[in-house]
Amino acid sequence: MTILKKMILEKGLSQNKVAQAARVPQSSMSLIVNGRLIPCPAWRIRLAEVMGVTEEVLFPSRALEEDR
Repeated sequence: MTILKKMILEKGLSQNKVAQAARVPQSSMSLIVNGRLIPCPAWRIRLAEVMGVTEEVLFPSRALEEDR
């Protein structure tokens, strides 16, 4: 389970509401939540803002890859 999916469930939110708030297409949101699509930097930033955490918390593997 991705961190994003876990946080959405814990906060009782819907993927659709998070997608709308972060301005991410719903079709892409489902793929991101299920770990099948790596979101672009702009989407990562907006999703983190909507979820109230840093991008590194929400997408730790992306932060590690960018440090290389």
